[in-house]
Amino acid sequence: DIARRLHKLTDNLVTPDVLAKFPGVRTDQLNIYVVSSVCGGTGAGLFLDIAYELRYLQKQAHLPEKSRIKGLFALGDVYDAVSRRVQANTYASLRELNWIQKEDASFHPVYPDGTRDVIKGRAFDAIYLFGDSNKQDIKISSPDDFAQLCAEFIFLDSGADVQENGDALSTMMQSNRNNAEVYTMNYDADGAPRCYSAMGLCKVRFPVD
Repeated sequence: DIARRLHKLTDNLVTPDVLAKFPGVRTDQLNIYVVSSVCGGTGAGLFLDIAYELRYLQKQAHLPEKSRIKGLFALGDVYDAVSRRVQANTYASLRELNWIQKEDASFHPVYPDGTRDVIKGRAFDAIYLFGDSNKQDIKISSPDDFAQLCAEFIFLDSGADVQENGDALSTMMQSNRNNAEVYTMNYDADGAPRCYSAMGLCKVRFPVD
């Protein structure tokens, strides 16, 4: 059912009516945002399948070849009840994200309506993580705050790409964004993918032992 819904949405992305209203809109590329928490529940259970279903649509030419799939994920401390279970779910999701962002990652889903061919490659072109505060003590105090921040980010990020020949501010935003996202697609000295970005609102703690 999710696959059918995605197909239905993608079939109606750029219609003749849209092109008539926005003649300068880009049709050769698309920003796609997967927004959820990674601490348990529906979002944590589906982000992997959703991302690779989008990759499948891209490979089948149902999405523009230059589509960029981006994950915007809330960590467990965004929620009031930060239990050991929430922390464990967050850790498990981060391990999954780390694996699917490897250069040689692949996914072979089996669904009730059939089995997909093996989908090779990274799931996301960029991943943004959101914690509950930053060093300046700016707080995300609820999931609603997270949703609002994501909405503002998507507006700015996608708005910079709408027109073929944007203004100077849009060009600068595109350049800064693209440089950061290219960096996160590389690997560190240990061979681990640098696949995470943030907006000053994320912290990942590693225990000493």
